[in-house]
Amino acid sequence: MKRRSYLSQYWSIGIISVLVTAGAIGLRLSGVLQLLEWATLDQFFQHRPPEAADSRIVVVTIDEADITYLQKWPMSDEILTQTLQKIKQQQPRVIGLDLYRNLPIEPGHAKLEALFRSTPNLIGIEKVTGELENSAIAPSPILEKQGQIGAADLVLDTDGTVRRALLSLRNNQKKTVSSLAARLALAYLEIEGLQIEKLDANRFRLGKAEFLPLQANDGAYVGVDVGGYQILSNFRHFHQDFVQISLKQILTGQIPAHLMRDRIVLIGTTAASLGDRFRTPRDDKMSTIPGTPGVILHADITSQLLSAAIEGRPLLHTWAEPLEWSWILVWAGAGTLLGWSLRSPQRTALLTVLSSVGLGAFAYGLFLQGWWIPLVPTIIALASAAAISKSYNLWTSLLRSKQQLEEYVETLELKVADRTHELSQKNQQLQQAKAEAESANRAKSKFLATMSHELRTPLNGILGYAELLQFDPDLTPNQLEGIRIIDQSGSHLLTLINDILDLSKIEAQKTDLELRNFFFNDFLTEVMSLFQLKAEQKGISLVLQRAEQLPASLYADEIRLRQILLNLVSNAVKFTSQGNVTLRVQATPIQGTVKNGRTSSQETSLLQPYCLYFEVEDSGIGIPADQIDRIFLPFEQVREDLNQSNIHRSQEGTGLGLSISQKLVELMGGSLKVESQMGQGSRFWFEVEVRGAMAAIDLSLPPVPSAQHVIGYEGKRQKVLVIDDWECNRSLMVSLLQPLGFMVTTACSGQEGLAQAIEHQPDLILADLVMPGIDGYEMIRQMRHHPELQDVAIIICSASPPEPDSPEHQQEHQHTGYDDFLVKPIQIREVLEKIQIHLGLSWVYENRLDSSSNLTDNSAVTHFSNPASNPSQKIEFPPEKELAVLYEAVQNGHVKRINDEIERFAAMDKKYKNFVNTISKLATQFDFDLMLQVLESRDN
Repeated sequence: MKRRSYLSQYWSIGIISVLVTAGAIGLRLSGVLQLLEWATLDQFFQHRPPEAADSRIVVVTIDEADITYLQKWPMSDEILTQTLQKIKQQQPRVIGLDLYRNLPIEPGHAKLEALFRSTPNLIGIEKVTGELENSAIAPSPILEKQGQIGAADLVLDTDGTVRRALLSLRNNQKKTVSSLAARLALAYLEIEGLQIEKLDANRFRLGKAEFLPLQANDGAYVGVDVGGYQILSNFRHFHQDFVQISLKQILTGQIPAHLMRDRIVLIGTTAASLGDRFRTPRDDKMSTIPGTPGVILHADITSQLLSAAIEGRPLLHTWAEPLEWSWILVWAGAGTLLGWSLRSPQRTALLTVLSSVGLGAFAYGLFLQGWWIPLVPTIIALASAAAISKSYNLWTSLLRSKQQLEEYVETLELKVADRTHELSQKNQQLQQAKAEAESANRAKSKFLATMSHELRTPLNGILGYAELLQFDPDLTPNQLEGIRIIDQSGSHLLTLINDILDLSKIEAQKTDLELRNFFFNDFLTEVMSLFQLKAEQKGISLVLQRAEQLPASLYADEIRLRQILLNLVSNAVKFTSQGNVTLRVQATPIQGTVKNGRTSSQETSLLQPYCLYFEVEDSGIGIPADQIDRIFLPFEQVREDLNQSNIHRSQEGTGLGLSISQKLVELMGGSLKVESQMGQGSRFWFEVEVRGAMAAIDLSLPPVPSAQHVIGYEGKRQKVLVIDDWECNRSLMVSLLQPLGFMVTTACSGQEGLAQAIEHQPDLILADLVMPGIDGYEMIRQMRHHPELQDVAIIICSASPPEPDSPEHQQEHQHTGYDDFLVKPIQIREVLEKIQIHLGLSWVYENRLDSSSNLTDNSAVTHFSNPASNPSQKIEFPPEKELAVLYEAVQNGHVKRINDEIERFAAMDKKYKNFVNTISKLATQFDFDLMLQVLESRDN
């Protein structure tokens, strides 16, 4: 009886295992599981360990910027000839031209044919197959005749993803054509002494790699078309992509030396607008530009072939069908045993899940070794067998406890309903809170944007006219001083607006680093020189200490780095009344990848990673220990004790400088630190990783000199149309441009601007965005529909333009077609730069700047302000009792009384001359804080 029971159990286990196996295999052969198995394979590719980039391959990309540079697509044969000649000069091992060239594109076709004939290591492409009839594309006749052609065809699965690679296929003439990747790899390996060794009709060996063609039902594929010689593509997972260089860099001669020597060079398009992009398993599905460019796919397949033949990197293979079925049967049996032997369903489920995880890990391990085994049907067989056997084993006990189970189910349903209701209420509350928070955030952003626009628009007139009036030779010194104070006050207000907007953007995580090349020594000198006058007025030393080995050029966010240093040095000068303020800069070369160091392929080859150390130290009042944790909070200000009394005075500013600086340093990958002692001073320091070069790199256009040197321009008179609903802004642009020789027409609305543009046919249009009637975007769109206005340069001048990298900017720029934009309040220098770029002008100057007059100081230690070196500037103070009235007048901001006291001290004694001059100058600037510091320094 017992033996019969055991036999019955074994029979049941065997039957369940076989039936489940048959079901899993049936599902697989029906194609139902195909998408799941592909998705699993894609996950393996995305989570495989990163590999080093293949240095044997260089990709010459043609992106949107290159097409814009060429101003034509497809490129002419002459441009292609120039490109190939420059590449040939670097002596690459083989060149792959992933561009169809079956028809001449004049000018330059004869030169291109001559180049094709003289370049035996150049491989062109043809398209052999296509989804539509007659969709094949013929190769270049010259290259075809010379046998220098490869097929550019790629194999797409039914979900539109490339998982297979074609090594060869037959064309319409029944001639076998090797793929572009195979031709490039074979040409490279031939020089390495490696050639194809045929093993049988389908198998061949190449170096350390053995190739076997894909069959119709291999892996997860079911009845797939395996025409040609196909293999599974074992995609790489690079730390970073192939070495890339743009077409523009090639044409402008910016190729690093030996970049392409003895390498495979692939030339192809990466521009999304050309549509040559394909989905691969390793692609980011959330990317705004999905897919991988075809030229990168050819480079990846070529790299796979090279690595397999030379280093023995595994290709991707599958098991034979009998072995796959046996594998599924083994795990179906394991699942049946789990469900049969364990009493607890929970333990059965847990062990089934753990077994599935282990099975997945095993499959992933085999994948890394080059094997793709059936995972989804195996897990289905395991789980199904465990569930079925457990269900069968529990059937009898379930029948006996049916009534209890029904009661339990009813109770459970009530609990689930109650819990569901509770969770639903909490979810509604969370959704409501989220909606309120998002509404508040949108309201804040809208308010800040509106206020920024409303404040920047009048500031544009204030600062613009203040800058223009400073160049008027007929103004008296007092008038110039008044204009300078207007400009200084307006700039201060603009700084406050920018600080608040910067903080809002940083907190909303909408701030990105904008990397570019700039001269480092000039940058440091400019930062420190801004505080020279302030330091001299306060009688403190301002010192810049540079390490001996500083890079001459940096590739970093110049604007953000300047903002950080200006905030730190400004605070140091502000809170120091005697002694010195020192900025120390050091640079240490590092190995590896730079944090936040996005660079193009050109910069990657030219620039060295550095760790930059910045330190600002002062001998000021120091920071109380209980305030150090608060100084980086927004709107928090250090309070300075006056005369050791209980009266406190806040320094000027918004209290945002340190908060913004800390967040910007963190955005650069560093951390802003501080240490301070009361009465002895403070020290702020941080480190960031950037790229730089010991030799100067200048990729930018030379800047336009300041406005007072420009008196006109060469060539015919240019017509400019200014469209702005603010009279002061229109008047400002007229006052700037008419004296330089421009014919300026104005309009106060979008509708009027459109009419004026059609009537006057200007060479340049300066347009606002926010105007009554139609806005600036709509106006520009309508202008671009007029044939006579399609090529006119249009520059937006707005207080609230879109962010340069924002989707709104890309969308509006594409739909409207404006050429550039300026942010109000505009700088005259920026206006002249934009006009020079878009009209191609050559300015006429009143006084040319002499290159020998460069004041940049590259010495290790630079003293911008050193009172000890100028004894004549030492201040002789009147007696303390004589200063009481002046001190009170300064505290109360009583300007008339201050001037009366200055006249009294001037008449009292000549030895007070320096004191009188200092206080008088500060009084004209209304700098009451600095006057108080000067008066308090008498006791020091």
